Amino acid sequence: MFIIFIISLVSMKRFTRPIYLLMKAMKQVSRGNLEVAANYQGNIIELHDLKNSFNILVTGTKDLLKENYEMNLLKTQAELDALQQKINPHFLYNALETISSQAIIDGSKTASIMCQKLGALFTYSLQPQDIVTLEQEIRHLMDYMYIAEISSFYPDIHVDMNIDPDTLDQLIPKMVLQPLLENCFKHGFGREPGHTPKIWIESSIQDEYVRIEVCDNGRGMSSDELSRLRESLKQVEKRTLSSPGTSIGLRHVHSRLALFYGDSYAMDFQSAPSQGLRVVLLVPIRKEDAYV
Repeated sequence: MFIIFIISLVSMKRFTRPIYLLMKAMKQVSRGNLEVAANYQGNIIELHDLKNSFNILVTGTKDLLKENYEMNLLKTQAELDALQQKINPHFLYNALETISSQAIIDGSKTASIMCQKLGALFTYSLQPQDIVTLEQEIRHLMDYMYIAEISSFYPDIHVDMNIDPDTLDQLIPKMVLQPLLENCFKHGFGREPGHTPKIWIESSIQDEYVRIEVCDNGRGMSSDELSRLRESLKQVEKRTLSSPGTSIGLRHVHSRLALFYGDSYAMDFQSAPSQGLRVVLLVPIRKEDAYV
């Protein structure tokens, strides 16, 4: 009986141990680890078949996830391209009207400069390079602000820039700062008499990150409005780009930063009623010589 018991125990171990190892691998897969693989060196055909089926399933799942990720990435890029096309024409149309009116009224040198600035805006927005330095983005903003200041929309607007020279070669996606200015114009400033619209743009080094701030002295937002804004932008992280109630410009910025920096950047808002809005971007330092 003892010998029969030993033989039974050994035979049972030949079956139970491979099954236990397979169950352990399945638990790892259920936790998101798709780098595991079942391994069986015995001569039981059924266990060999079970091992092969498990490995084929894991490999197929990895391939499917990779294909799905790439398809979502292409879809997101196409949606971002469409968003970028929606942002530019409205401003350019208004700028062209302003240039035309200015030229008809006095034919001054101002109209010629505005045409040059507008040409620079077109060239910048249409260039194929999608990743630029912060210095290039700031030059683009200066052209944009020149036209905004000359136009009749906000003739008295004041812009103050405090850019740390060490941040000028920071790499960022093209045209992520202009929508923040457009957000100031569209949502921040009213037409209250005696109120001079002001915008502050700053950059600085903070540990291993570059901190970029765009602030205004507009109407600001309540705590409830800020909460809704943050919640709606979370939908962008879930690729729900059509989330209602969110500025198309802020969605555009959030999505492009997420594509370039992944999860290693932060975008937040600070505001209070009648105290303006501060948009804070915290992005990891990336320089041209290190970018591939």
